[in-house]
Amino acid sequence: MDVERLGSQGCGAVAAIRLRHYVEDCDMKRKQGFTLVELLVVIAIITILASIVTPNVLDWISRARVAKALSEVKNAELALTKMLADAGKENFKHFFAVTPMFDTLEEAEYFYTDAMYQLLRRGKAVNLNLNAKLVLRDDVRRKLGSAYMDLGKDPWGNLYRFFIGPLRSAGNTIGTSDANYRNYRMPFRIFNVDSDIPGSLNPDKHTFDTTDEDGRAIRVGFPAPNNLPVYIWSTGADMLSAQVIYEGASGAGSYNPLVDDQAHMGGGDDINNWDNAQSWAGFY
Repeated sequence: MDVERLGSQGCGAVAAIRLRHYVEDCDMKRKQGFTLVELLVVIAIITILASIVTPNVLDWISRARVAKALSEVKNAELALTKMLADAGKENFKHFFAVTPMFDTLEEAEYFYTDAMYQLLRRGKAVNLNLNAKLVLRDDVRRKLGSAYMDLGKDPWGNLYRFFIGPLRSAGNTIGTSDANYRNYRMPFRIFNVDSDIPGSLNPDKHTFDTTDEDGRAIRVGFPAPNNLPVYIWSTGADMLSAQVIYEGASGAGSYNPLVDDQAHMGGGDDINNWDNAQSWAGFY
């Protein structure tokens, strides 16, 4: 019995010693930190996960921005429609006692953008710049609500752009003698990614094909409908607006600096309230 007891105690002592050594080894490894191989393995795993997740995250962010811009464009259109109903007018041209005079379409764009922003935010309390005060009708102002929409900048940090309708011949309001502008005077156009030959002109549809700076084909399609009360668009991810351009068509081989020199500016990613086909989706 004593021998057996001593044998069992000896085995227990050996096990205790081994356990103590194991604990000491583990504690030493913890103090020493990770080995280089372990660090490299962890870094490789993180890199692989990042390469999988990052493109999806960027895509989600891009889609979220597009969705927000489209929602705000639509909401601004609804708010301005409500404003027209309050004023009892068919379009915003009736908001002005005298038609504002501009030398260029771009100048008109800036004026209407400022005016629509202030009308949306302040309603009847609007305090436009001196030029607008001279032409905005007081009887219209008094019928407006106090505020319609607190519209901010688009998801890319730029102001939304506005131009009032309906679109008609500019006459002497816009200084240009260009024949194409007189015939195809809609300044707003639908852009689509297309595989047609750059520079070709479709005489029936009056579309002009060109390429952007990356060599992708861009088709300038049908102008926007001319009967909308207001045209609203975001300059999109490229943060450049090419919607307001004089010429609506150009012949094959002819030089048109507004298209040829600025083709890379595109406009195809401009989210707007008239392109129901949402051709801008191909740019995101």
